[in-house]
Amino acid sequence: MTSQRRLLNLPWLLIVAVLLCTWGIMLYHVARESIWYDEWMTWEFSRWGLAELAEAIQGDVHPPLYYSWVWLWMTFTNSQDVSIM
Repeated sequence: MTSQRRLLNLPWLLIVAVLLCTWGIMLYHVARESIWYDEWMTWEFSRWGLAELAEAIQGDVHPPLYYSWVWLWMTFTNSQDVSIM
């Protein structure tokens, strides 16, 4: 009976081991890229004032409130690149 329980627990142990390895790899590589291009563009647009922002993003695919929200968030968090990632 106990050997059957061990065999039933084996898949769960494998799943947990894979998840822990994946988490470790993610933590190892988390600081490799500081900020990506799309995040940089969002940061660049959102650090302008609201009037310049509204004029600059007229042809963009994102809703204007997105950049306004990011501008508000960056103002609240002192506009660090980590605050928008």
